[in-house]
Amino acid sequence: MGAMSRKRRKLMHVEVKLDDNEVDNGDGMITSRYFPSKKITGTLSATEQDNYVSCVDIGAIKIMSSDEYFDRMDRITNDDPKQWDRPLSKETVSQLQNNEGVPGNFLSIFSRVRKMRSQMLATPVDTMGCPRIPLLVSKQFGISRSQVRPVDYRLQLLISLILASQTKDETVTKAMHNIMSYCFDDLKDPLGISLSSLSRVPRSILEQLIKPTGFYKRKALYIEQTVHKLEESFDGDVPKTISGMTSLSGVGPKIGYLALQKSWGLVDGICVDVHVHRLCRLWKWVDPQICHTAEQTRVSVEKWLPRELWYDFNTILVGFGQIICGPKIRRCDICLANKVCNASSARW
Repeated sequence: MGAMSRKRRKLMHVEVKLDDNEVDNGDGMITSRYFPSKKITGTLSATEQDNYVSCVDIGAIKIMSSDEYFDRMDRITNDDPKQWDRPLSKETVSQLQNNEGVPGNFLSIFSRVRKMRSQMLATPVDTMGCPRIPLLVSKQFGISRSQVRPVDYRLQLLISLILASQTKDETVTKAMHNIMSYCFDDLKDPLGISLSSLSRVPRSILEQLIKPTGFYKRKALYIEQTVHKLEESFDGDVPKTISGMTSLSGVGPKIGYLALQKSWGLVDGICVDVHVHRLCRLWKWVDPQICHTAEQTRVSVEKWLPRELWYDFNTILVGFGQIICGPKIRRCDICLANKVCNASSARW
């Protein structure tokens, strides 16, 4: 497999329309036919959060077949942009309109961005990304989705996320391919990358296999330490809590929350990457004077964003930030939110 390179994407034309169930009031607010019913405040209590987490049956997930597992994860973490063509639910709109902590421009901007994402051509986050890499690499070695053990997928996803720090998805795919090839050809493991095979890869060899990624020596150490901790402290599987995830070397909140979502279907926090952090600061959904890091932005947004939007929030904003509102190029001319957004006059 040769080296991969990222081609510069051409700017695309995107036509976005409001549907019959949505109304532009002329004040920058797109509303549905739903209206607020009562005031709500704050976020979920600790007890409510525990109850939310407990609705995911980890025990049942661990004994699922491959097809059952991947079908369930696809349902829980649905990344199909077409779903965002539907208006937000009555309950969600009510929460956003009545919670005093919600930024005044949030619903007007988010509704438009959400609508655009439903009608745009696929963005990089829709077609690539670490959650897709394990199955892609497995397929290159003749292993179908039905043959990938869920426990191995969860491990491979975690390793991909560790490798992805400051590294393009194409390069992560190459590195994972190299590791898989070594496990097959040198270690003779028919499963490819598993906890057993990865624990037998010397760090010096691992460094060479992942050398295309940035900071490969540090990442090789992280992977080695993570493998040992999974064996010793987590019964040979990835953790099921954010505290467990972030106890692993090279795993911060962003990686941890994404791993929980894609491994177990646990949406316990918002994944905030550079795009989400940048756009939230730009639109003043967080205080730019206070939220200097992605983690600070996550904590701030979670205080007012309804929990049912936590998963989609990342994918919607990342795709929008990749194609329409980038760090260097903004396509305000085709953006449905251009009349309600402060970006046209903002300095980045």
